Amino acid sequence: MLLSLSARGYLTRLTEMRQALRQRNAALRRGRADEARAFDQALAEAAAPVIDARTGWVERWSSRFAELTVALGERGQVGMTYRAHRPGGNSGEQLRALLEAAIARDLKRGATTVGPHRDDLDLSLEGRLLRSFGSAGQQRTAAIALRLVEAETLRETTGSPPIGLYDDVFAELDDDRQARLLGLIQATLPGQAIVTAPRESEVPPALLERPRWRMKGGRIGS
Repeated sequence: MLLSLSARGYLTRLTEMRQALRQRNAALRRGRADEARAFDQALAEAAAPVIDARTGWVERWSSRFAELTVALGERGQVGMTYRAHRPGGNSGEQLRALLEAAIARDLKRGATTVGPHRDDLDLSLEGRLLRSFGSAGQQRTAAIALRLVEAETLRETTGSPPIGLYDDVFAELDDDRQARLLGLIQATLPGQAIVTAPRESEVPPALLERPRWRMKGGRIGS
């Protein structure tokens, strides 16, 4: 979603990739190997620039993600990597060869098992995946740092900061991390920020003097 907004041409190639993937998978479910192979070239040609854009973004912003996570109070070594579910090869021709080699497995499963649709973004702390081993506070901290990186990406590519919506963002953050987050929002993203919280007690004291509205019974009031 971020690259669709910030990287020129990405959404077009992603749409082409998804169309080819959908048609290939339909052929696989019908057990039509030859029909499925007919979409290999189109899928591979569209997928290659999608992978390039994703890996390029991770390489550009992984160190900033780590920097922001530490700034939010995390002390361990933080990492952000692009994980590919295939044995190497990102060019169009390499992907086409991998699709051809996987046809028997794909027919058995009724789905394409090779390509960027199976890739993921891994966030880690001290070499361990945060989604599996991180505490609720650590996961929340990493998620916030990732959103800040996304906002900085949009500011860099569009020339203006996006509006930030921080929905119940202070839950599971201690006072120190709340203060750090507020400081980062003010320092790195000087655009408009909207903060929501289910209870007034969860609003940091530093925000209590800002304009506030309450929602009750579906109505917003001051």
